[in-house]
Amino acid sequence: MVLPDLQKPEEDIPESASLIRTSDGCAQIVTPSKLKVKLKPLGMTEEKEVMNRSIVDGKFTSMVIPFLETTIVGIDEEQDTAELKEIIENLRSVDVRFVMDIYPKLFPTFKLSVTAECTSCDMTEEVEVPLNAAFFWNIQ
Repeated sequence: MVLPDLQKPEEDIPESASLIRTSDGCAQIVTPSKLKVKLKPLGMTEEKEVMNRSIVDGKFTSMVIPFLETTIVGIDEEQDTAELKEIIENLRSVDVRFVMDIYPKLFPTFKLSVTAECTSCDMTEEVEVPLNAAFFWNIQ
């Protein structure tokens, strides 16, 4: 298994974004429309919630608004959830695109995977290594 080369996420962020890392693990950026947007990293539970909110009447719609409503915790000085929701729904497309593009650079993730080969049939498949407590200790 080879771990990917991890770059500092700040290397890919334009200076115009004026990135500020906050003590609570969030990041504040400035969008092309000069809005100060504070983003939080999403955990697995929140990512699943975004996916669930993206399905309406059994059909996948869009993840953009649920994602933005979950990750954005402040715009300029506004932090009220109801007010943020209205602001997010009316964001300019250039700002939406900017946030969607910069989020993975602010909070990079990587997957651990290996190529597994079946000794019986010689089939190979890329499989993800589960990174949980059992990975570090012999827990069944």
